[in-house]
Amino acid sequence: LQQELVDYYRLMAVLEAQVHNPPPAPDSDSPRQLVPAGGGEGHLTLRRLAVWLAEPLQRMRLLAVMVDAAAGSKGGALAAALHAHTMHGDPFARSLASRLTRQVCVPLFQMVGQWLFE
Repeated sequence: LQQELVDYYRLMAVLEAQVHNPPPAPDSDSPRQLVPAGGGEGHLTLRRLAVWLAEPLQRMRLLAVMVDAAAGSKGGALAAALHAHTMHGDPFARSLASRLTRQVCVPLFQMVGQWLFE
């Protein structure tokens, strides 16, 4: 979960830097300057913002659902709560839940390994 938040905050920093990058000033010689459909190179537009934020917003929504479902759980119960989301029909949600389940299970597998082999 921490890594997901780090990635999200990194994206927010990049977008904030784009916001502070002002668009070029129009020429004073021409009364109207046409702006390209993309809004100019390297400048943040609403369209670009929507594209950049679509996937991270979906990821944050899914993480919120998973956190609510696993609230107060620890150990195997936490792994089971996260694993329940791997049966989702959406491939994006399934891959996110699988990745989180694998990360949660690493300490559990280490404890079981120590218990068996010591």
